Amino acid sequence: SFVTVLLGEVVAWMRRQSGTGSLRAILYMDEIFGYFPPTAEPPSKRPMLTLLKQARAFGLGVVLATQNPVDLDYKGLANAGTWFIGRLQTERDKDRLLDGLSGASTASGARFDRAAMDRLLSSLGSRVFLMNNAHEDAPIVFHSRWALSYLRGPLTKPQIQALMAPRKQAAAKVSATQAEVAPAAAGAPTIAASAASAATTGRPILPPEIKESFARPAQERSAAAKGLRIVYRPTLATEARVHFVDAKTSIDTWQTILISTPISDVDALWEESQIALAGSANSGASAAVDTNPIAGASFSELPGIALRAKSYEAWAKAATGHVYQSHTLTIWKSKQYGLASKPEESLGDFKSRLHMAAREGRDAEMEKLRQKYAPKLAAQQERKRKAEERVGKEEEQHSHARTGSVITTGVSILGALLGRKLSSSGNASRLGSAARSMGRTSKEKEDIARAKRDLEVEAEKLADLERQFQADAASMQSTAEAEVEEACLRPRKSDISVGRTSLLWRPFGVDKQGIAEPL
Repeated sequence: SFVTVLLGEVVAWMRRQSGTGSLRAILYMDEIFGYFPPTAEPPSKRPMLTLLKQARAFGLGVVLATQNPVDLDYKGLANAGTWFIGRLQTERDKDRLLDGLSGASTASGARFDRAAMDRLLSSLGSRVFLMNNAHEDAPIVFHSRWALSYLRGPLTKPQIQALMAPRKQAAAKVSATQAEVAPAAAGAPTIAASAASAATTGRPILPPEIKESFARPAQERSAAAKGLRIVYRPTLATEARVHFVDAKTSIDTWQTILISTPISDVDALWEESQIALAGSANSGASAAVDTNPIAGASFSELPGIALRAKSYEAWAKAATGHVYQSHTLTIWKSKQYGLASKPEESLGDFKSRLHMAAREGRDAEMEKLRQKYAPKLAAQQERKRKAEERVGKEEEQHSHARTGSVITTGVSILGALLGRKLSSSGNASRLGSAARSMGRTSKEKEDIARAKRDLEVEAEKLADLERQFQADAASMQSTAEAEVEEACLRPRKSDISVGRTSLLWRPFGVDKQGIAEPL
């Protein structure tokens, strides 16, 4: 059930991303047995198949690992572009894998030699793997690097006790120190807030035009446990809608904000107000409210100005000016990539988007670099191949010349030994041919040496070209973090709409010394 829910969330996240050809993330799952079988239909199978078919278009890679190829559905095998194949234990596993490789090769239009692949899979040893990549012409055999882990493994209980003993001793010393300091400080009062203002015993009576509500205390139980007396203090609360528009960054959004501010004897103190986005929990303005107060709570004295309905209309107009002056929309920009954050996008998310843009740009530059070097590398490889062919041809000619020289010399020697005169015209002719053959043999040796020197030169040129390509590619891999600038968008006054301003009673807990703290 957990794997199914997780895969469903990954699919939902994937569909919220923009399409890209660069790798954005990797979903890796080991021991896939039972989650993606070839015949059964567990709940985890459908989202996994969806990821294998569609995730690459959104920059999400999927890596699945198993000990047996029969654990995977054939559709999943067909959608896997790269296979890493190790030593197989049974013929059934090998046959299943050969069928999958054959199907993948047929789909890509590549030639597949089943017999040769069968022999190759049978010869794989320990730590030797076969990589079949859809972008390569043929499978590649490689060795994994030797690795050794020095981690001992799970700790035993005695080992945990030995590791934790110093920490327990340090914690015991700290506790003893705090116990000595506590009695000395017991008599000193703690200043948690300003002294509680005088409170009336009853709830003020308001005109019907004035709407009032009561903020619900989040710490009511803890206040009762501490023996605190609950006192409501008057504040103003209003809701405003603000419109932010910026053509350069293509921002056109509305925000609903909640404002809460205390009331003085003369006016509302908007400069001390708290502003929060609707639905957030970082301001008292966004607290849950009730229509009735807590039983037994008392109320601070309500200023006379707050008993007149016209005061709330004036305060609403003042709130518009305060929002215009103080509330802005913070966004982040990157001149390097010409991007700006979205209205509700955090700085971390924006930097992640910039990082993805950098990777996409790097991948595009890498592709241009490959296209730039591809014809050069192909031409140099062809020159090297021709040089190798020339070396082989010269060696073959030298072999033929040496054989002919040996035969001619042998015939001359045999003719002299069998009674013919050494100075006869036939022997002289044959000895002359032998000498010429020896000369040709020496010349062929020089040609071979010359051809090998040419081959070394062409091989060195190819190596230099490959090193140059690797150096250019390495310089593209190191991308510096993009610089981000903060910008603040200010709304127009005509784009601010302030709703009805009401009286909001906020609860405070007052102790026996008269120290109040907001609840």
